[in-house]
Amino acid sequence: MMPLLLVSFLLLSSLNMTWLPFVFITEVSPESPMIFDMVTVTWRVQTDVSVPITVAQWNFGDGTGGVDTQQNMTGTFYITRAHVYVVPGDYYVRVGVVDALNRTAQDVIAVTVQPRATVITFNVNPVNVNSSYDEHFTFEASLATDQGVTLVGESVAFWYSPVPVNQSADGIMWYSAGGGLTGNGGRIMTLWVAPFDGQYIFKATFDGGELYAPTETIYAIICQVTPEFAMPSVVLAIGFLLIVLCKRTI
Repeated sequence: MMPLLLVSFLLLSSLNMTWLPFVFITEVSPESPMIFDMVTVTWRVQTDVSVPITVAQWNFGDGTGGVDTQQNMTGTFYITRAHVYVVPGDYYVRVGVVDALNRTAQDVIAVTVQPRATVITFNVNPVNVNSSYDEHFTFEASLATDQGVTLVGESVAFWYSPVPVNQSADGIMWYSAGGGLTGNGGRIMTLWVAPFDGQYIFKATFDGGELYAPTETIYAIICQVTPEFAMPSVVLAIGFLLIVLCKRTI
């Protein structure tokens, strides 16, 4: 009687045994993507050298994906596909393959897409103003993404703090200095009159939204408001005083 192990070996040897396909996502780049980034997903495929992969498929989790039926590759190889997300959120990226024997393999990974980073450029003119003539500061700012795309119709706010700055548990205490919506080129300009003489620092802020991340910029130069009188006014005052004194001596 033939041993059972030998019978099993002969039966298995008579079958066409092949390795099942295997898929593993190796990289998502960038690791912390923002909207409008080109996000690439790479996955490794391993399959039996005698059974080619006939289909590669992928889904980026936001309703977009694709199928490639022109693979016919065996062994170990890599597939990379790219996508641009336009809405922040958490997505599940799924990739997979089908081989010539209609066997499948897949992998899935979570990808968190952040709002686009933003940048404010901010300038204040002039640095020194004369409150005796109701001179004002001019705030000029522009808002764009970190990729340089200007943002129109977004709300930018301006703030001031007297120097020495008022401190709280959360840091500098800021007071509203107005603001508005960005126009052409992402620009905004407004005028501001200081409530009292002294020194000030300023900042511009953007609170962000669904698509764009918040940001702020502090105007680091200390601005001065003084009640100095211009020289012509001083000369006129002295002349008037001399006239009065002369009349009294006559």
